[in-house]
Amino acid sequence: MFTVGTAGHVDHGKSTLIETLTGIDPDRLREEKVRGMTIDLGFAWLALPDGREVSIVDVPGHERFIRNMLAGVGGIDVALLVVAADEGVMPQTREHLDILDVLGVQHGVVALTKSDLVDDEWRDFVAEEVRETLRPTSLASARVVPVSALASRGLGDLVAALSDVLDAVPAKRDIGHPRLPIDRVFTLTGFGTVVTGTLRDGSVAVGQELEVVPEGLRTRARGIQTHRTRVELAVPGRRVAINVPGLATDQLGRGSVLAGPGTVRPTLAVDVRLRLLPGVAKPLVHGTLVGFHVGTAETVARAIVLDGDRLEPGSTGWVSLRLAHPVAVARDDDFIVRALSPAQTLGGGRIIDPHPPVRRRRGPAVISALEAATTGSPEDVLTGAFARLEPCSAGEAIQASGLDPERARGMVDALLAEGAIVPVGGLHFTVAGWEGVSARIASTLRAYHDLYPIRMTMPKEELRGRARVVARRTTTATGSETRLFSAVVSRMATEGIVVDHGAGVRLASHEVKLVGAVRTAADDLVGALRAARFSPPTISEFRASRPPGAVPVDDDLLSALVQEGDVVRVGDDHAFTLEAHDEMARRVVSHLDKRGSITVAEARDVIGTSRKYVLPLLEYLDRERYTRRNGDVRHLGTRAVPPAWRRAPQDAAPAHDGATIDAPQ
Repeated sequence: MFTVGTAGHVDHGKSTLIETLTGIDPDRLREEKVRGMTIDLGFAWLALPDGREVSIVDVPGHERFIRNMLAGVGGIDVALLVVAADEGVMPQTREHLDILDVLGVQHGVVALTKSDLVDDEWRDFVAEEVRETLRPTSLASARVVPVSALASRGLGDLVAALSDVLDAVPAKRDIGHPRLPIDRVFTLTGFGTVVTGTLRDGSVAVGQELEVVPEGLRTRARGIQTHRTRVELAVPGRRVAINVPGLATDQLGRGSVLAGPGTVRPTLAVDVRLRLLPGVAKPLVHGTLVGFHVGTAETVARAIVLDGDRLEPGSTGWVSLRLAHPVAVARDDDFIVRALSPAQTLGGGRIIDPHPPVRRRRGPAVISALEAATTGSPEDVLTGAFARLEPCSAGEAIQASGLDPERARGMVDALLAEGAIVPVGGLHFTVAGWEGVSARIASTLRAYHDLYPIRMTMPKEELRGRARVVARRTTTATGSETRLFSAVVSRMATEGIVVDHGAGVRLASHEVKLVGAVRTAADDLVGALRAARFSPPTISEFRASRPPGAVPVDDDLLSALVQEGDVVRVGDDHAFTLEAHDEMARRVVSHLDKRGSITVAEARDVIGTSRKYVLPLLEYLDRERYTRRNGDVRHLGTRAVPPAWRRAPQDAAPAHDGATIDAPQ
């Protein structure tokens, strides 16, 4: 299915010609009837002699309504350029032709209207003028057909010329992701809200779930018409009207896009290959504000010239357009840019990256990546899509690549097999992207280890915040970023780069080494704990006993001793040597093996120390699940005790010192 779009100067007879050819008046507005001038887009269809039907979009020719014209020509396959024989090529003829040329419309026919009003010599002169005007454009080979709508002359030749051109137009692609740029919204009694547009990239069936982008509204195709005929399935390239229940007309508008749920994401920036028209008066300077037109949407954009400070008239360059409002576009969509004041078409081109990262200007790597995305093989294009979006799912990269989904899925499998993309937590990085992420995490850990040499690990949350694994990716749920970070750490651990300690992470090469004065402070603490055995000084008491100027025994040093295995910290202020802790625990376990339960007072007696030390020890054993508290007593817990705790006692418990018996805990 194909769509023909008109173009040409005001009053050259576009609408009259369409009505004569189709029997449908494309001027539907009352004001258009009164003024005798097309103001907005009009629609019709034409049955060709071979039975094919083509959709027709009729555009206004007056320069004041160029915005409406741009909303109509974005999805056309064939241009029907209308030039009046009694006037010839006029200013809007040239601007419309410039627009068609920039959009890359390569198939067309010229209708030389009002040919009955001039003699043969003048008609031939104007026809040659038209051919000369077309020569440097994409429509250079368009056939010029003299016609008269009012006298019904040449219409058969025009239809035959259109039929011949349509034979050469390639079939519309169907990549399974339907998009309908909305050009009209209205209400029908008994049906509700209806939208119309030219369908792209995929078919739509009655009952299919749909999403309005960028508004994010959900609906379905309750009914579909094409050329006023109900259909169950609409195919790409056809003008369609879709009944969208649950939506009001004031929620939609020209510029919105109807698409499959989740298949099109709105964007506020696009990277493009921009061609500036040769007739433009001055260069496009970096940072200039322009009007941006794509599909049926328009917004203001700031032009960021990526490979210089300006783009000269007649030249082509790489530009990033930062948009004032979100639009729904896809890779390879054509666009137009216009000067804001005075209004003038500047040029246009093709969208290369609809969701670009923030790029550095004048960067050779940036330009190389964009050029590869434009001219590379399908594999290069797909890899480039992964690079632009990483980390991303395979589906997101396939959609951004603009490739046929079925073929692209096979390429994803091949890229995974050869290691060109790296799977991490359900998403994918390119090799360079993965190396960058892992290097960033390793660098962050290295700096942390340098700053805190006796800390074994860096807290995971702190590492996640500093390393910024998802630096460019916008996630709607915090959990998704957390899951990705966990997957990144897991893969780095598998690769032997880091060691995951649960709450913290360290470089695999990092070792805590206590040397010099720090080693002396550690030995002092261990010595004090060992000397008092089951009744050592608390951590705060030991710290208070340190002479002025001595290396402090802080939590980092304590953690290092715990990691070395010399010390067991059972509470915020209590620690024992490993030997003392194991013997105390052995005595508790031995009592539990014999009696089945133990109280704080009984534990105090079997260990031979005071409640001050027994209570934090028992609470520690509870936390570690070696014991389980039930009211005032404790039983063996769910965790198997170490074999060392069941060996013969090192010494008998000392007699009770006569202190008051502790209340049961």
